[in-house]
Amino acid sequence: MPAPKTATKDKQPAASASSGTKEANKNKGEKAAGTTESKLKSDAPAVASHGGKPDQVAYNKEQDELKKEIDELNKKLSAVKEKIGLGSKSGPADERRKQLRAEMDEIRAQQGDGKSSREKILNELKSINDSIAQKIKDLQAAKGKSQFKNVAELDAHIQKLDAQVESGNMKLVDEKRALQEISNAKRQRRVIERYQAQQETIDAEKARADELRNQLDDPELKAVSERFDAIKAELDVIKKESDESYASRNVLYDERNELQTRLDVVWSKKKAAAQSYREAQDTYWVKMQEDRARKAEKAREARQAAEDEKKKEIIDRLREEGSAPAYQSQIEDCQTLIDLLSGTASTSMSAFVTGREAASVPELDLRKVDEAIDKNLVVVKKKGEEENYFVATKKPKAAKKGGKANGTVPPEPTPAAATTSEKYRLPLQTLGALASLSIPPPTSATEVPQTIENLKIKKEWFVANQEKQTATNKAKAEREIESLLRSMSSNGNGAASTHDSEEASHPGTPKVTAVGEVEA
Repeated sequence: MPAPKTATKDKQPAASASSGTKEANKNKGEKAAGTTESKLKSDAPAVASHGGKPDQVAYNKEQDELKKEIDELNKKLSAVKEKIGLGSKSGPADERRKQLRAEMDEIRAQQGDGKSSREKILNELKSINDSIAQKIKDLQAAKGKSQFKNVAELDAHIQKLDAQVESGNMKLVDEKRALQEISNAKRQRRVIERYQAQQETIDAEKARADELRNQLDDPELKAVSERFDAIKAELDVIKKESDESYASRNVLYDERNELQTRLDVVWSKKKAAAQSYREAQDTYWVKMQEDRARKAEKAREARQAAEDEKKKEIIDRLREEGSAPAYQSQIEDCQTLIDLLSGTASTSMSAFVTGREAASVPELDLRKVDEAIDKNLVVVKKKGEEENYFVATKKPKAAKKGGKANGTVPPEPTPAAATTSEKYRLPLQTLGALASLSIPPPTSATEVPQTIENLKIKKEWFVANQEKQTATNKAKAEREIESLLRSMSSNGNGAASTHDSEEASHPGTPKVTAVGEVEA
């Protein structure tokens, strides 16, 4: 061993010179790699525009070019590594280096196992020390609350109090106090007994901690560590000796480093391009989703606005209809008909009462009665036919016995009345108004006063019940609005319910079944 050491000392200046040359070449390689990296970054194409859809064709083209460049650099790097491997020769220094490295690996394995067990011991020791400190702290705090340190002191105190109580010389108050103190002392006895158990646990943990500390001071582990340091020092010496032999291969090493740096740069560029493309794709799809969401929100707001407007119109219409005076149109119709039939209206009765002068009623071809027929004959009715003639007078009492099922007795019209009935006409509009009020139209001029009376009765009923029915309609409208709002809030579709018919909206309207007869 002395001869190699002397040779090593002689070669140290040459090794230092070769190391300086190697560092200079390495710096040149790093500068060249930096220039290559900046050039690659400047040549990087933009595959995606901001906010737009990325160009898949441009991205694929760029990736193919980068992959082709990576393959070329890998081929060159493999060739340089092959040349470096051919220049290395095996010798005594290389064999010694292999032996030392093998021994170092074994020592590292031993140290790894020892380090693992040592860490376990240290963790266990730390846990035990923390537990001991906490238990001592708790025990001292508990003992500070009690005036007795052990069970013997407590038993002596209890015996003393028992003797005082048994003597009978104590006052009643003092005796009660002594008994209470004895009871408390007995309860404290169990606590003090637990103190002793805790102290025993603390002593056991202290013994375990001492045992673990002894395990940490292992002389074998110290010897292995010292041997590892010696091997490392010898390997450093061998490395310095081999630096001169590697001086001729510095050019190959520099070329290899440059190629490796360029390869890393291209790989980084390829990864950055892929990452940029993915981010552009994500940005594009996020923008598309946001556009769809904005359009959907705009459409929803438009639908909501239309729905709110529709709701408002329905509610306003319901309130307007509910607040309108009830029976107003019926009252006006009654008054108009009364004026027309009474002759006080602007339109004269003669304008539509006379049969053939009525402009709105077409001329009818009336059937003429054959005067040759015997007047004593009776016309036979067909099956199912009934008398539909009603008298516009109140029911006489005699009609209950001799009248028909409907309680009316048809009067025997005189020839003059029959002639008048045949010539009496009313406009269709007037007939429709009477029918809507459920009042039978007059069939002759003699029935006009009774029809006017029926219209007055009907009008009085409408006027009398107008305020009540208006309040009812208003309350009903508010209920419908409340129900509508509730259904729209639950369904969310704003569907409005239809209105009731006019007859359902105005219940309680009197109906004139016959001339002079009114039913509520």
